[in-house]
Amino acid sequence: MNNDNDTLNEIEYLRKIINESKVPDDLRQRLLDRVKSLDRIIKYGGFSKEYETTYKYIYTCVSLPFSSYSEENTDFESVKSILSKNHYGMSEIKNKILDYIALLQIKKNRSLRATPSVILLQGLPGIGKTSISKSIAESLSLKFIRIPMGGMANSLELIGRSKANSDAEPGKIVKSLIKSHSLNPVILLDEVDKTGNDLESKSSVFSALIEILDPEQNYSFTDRFIDYPIDLSNIFFILTANNIGGLPSALVDRVDVIKLTGYSDEEKIIICKEYLLKKMIDYAGISENDFKIEDDVYPNIVSPLGYEAGIRDLEREFLGIGRKIDRKILEGANLPIIINNDNLKEFIDTV
Repeated sequence: MNNDNDTLNEIEYLRKIINESKVPDDLRQRLLDRVKSLDRIIKYGGFSKEYETTYKYIYTCVSLPFSSYSEENTDFESVKSILSKNHYGMSEIKNKILDYIALLQIKKNRSLRATPSVILLQGLPGIGKTSISKSIAESLSLKFIRIPMGGMANSLELIGRSKANSDAEPGKIVKSLIKSHSLNPVILLDEVDKTGNDLESKSSVFSALIEILDPEQNYSFTDRFIDYPIDLSNIFFILTANNIGGLPSALVDRVDVIKLTGYSDEEKIIICKEYLLKKMIDYAGISENDFKIEDDVYPNIVSPLGYEAGIRDLEREFLGIGRKIDRKILEGANLPIIINNDNLKEFIDTV
């Protein structure tokens, strides 16, 4: 604060945004009462830690999207098209999303409320769990927020720290809602099996997750910092894990587990041609006229990486090929640059 006038201007600003916000009326009154307490702090005590916490609390509350929802895409063909555009195969998860769209559509037609699914994508690293989660959000026209769970050692990171504490702040769930500006985003809880550093921290975080995901509780979830019920029942939660053996049964019972299996070499070749080539072209800033990969080259790109269930390393290889093409163009190579089995070693290191 520069001076008392600046502080008074900020207090008037808070009153203004509270009155203009869409917070529930009882919370609005609570916030206005807190503004009065700020007045007293300035009058009798000057700036203090309490002022900072109270200001943060008010601003956080008015930033919450209490009545804002994204319009969900319920067009079957559109959802199919987006999921297919971004991912090859994965029929089980695509069908799961289409089942969910059917649920939304029927309940919408009958003026009933639909609660989004909670799914857990299980599979080896690089299989595409995070990217398919993003595609789900894109296909449904919903905002996407990722919360990394790996190493999270305290449930308070999710559910917030009370205003009574010196480190008071909202949890990651509330922060995600504020960031998405909607009450129905897709929230990815990534790598839940890597949560915590010990048994106690794992238990703490898992207990918070069960509360957040439980449809009997999450319609009135209370973040410890906000201390006001927030409806989480419209959030589409997606969890990912390499394996679920270490997850508590109470958590697994609340999710639909979808196992993502590895790709065969034949499937990887299709992915190379239909997905990774375009990604490489966009990444490298080149065109299809700048190069040509002979058809019999693809098995020799894929085979050295055959141990990998997913395509993460394969994608890295293709981006590397794009950089090699860029370099050859700058060095004056004749176009199109032909990549064949004789010169493949010039473009990748795994052959």
